[in-house]
Amino acid sequence: MTAVLLFGAVTVSSAVEVSFLYWGDRHSRNLPFYEVVDGVKTEVGGVGALAGMVNTLRSEDPNTLVLVAGGEFGGAPISILTSGESQVRLLNRIRIDCLTPGDHEFDYGWRSLREVTGKAKFPVLAANVVNTETNAPLFTSDTVFA
Repeated sequence: MTAVLLFGAVTVSSAVEVSFLYWGDRHSRNLPFYEVVDGVKTEVGGVGALAGMVNTLRSEDPNTLVLVAGGEFGGAPISILTSGESQVRLLNRIRIDCLTPGDHEFDYGWRSLREVTGKAKFPVLAANVVNTETNAPLFTSDTVFA
């Protein structure tokens, strides 16, 4: 009933179109790799290309939300050496809107994850991750994008 009343209060003139840019499971693949495309060695991927794409899409549509579904940590030596902090720093520079931790974010333990995500300039959202000793949530479960 409350939800119906809240949604009933929203007028058509307040509707906003939003675009979502979403990725997951990059596994710290920050550097580009090369593929042969039509006989030509071509650079593919990398965090620089990803950041460029995010910037381009945001300039075309300022109402773009960038959501990362986890799997950013692990998979490459830089993440292992920094316990994932390298990825948090890159995501800060890309200016993502939120991260939901996946299984690899916990590769270095939940305490390490809390420490490195404490340096994030974006919310880390998880409704089902709690400290089993205190039952306290490790992360916020929701956010409002304005």
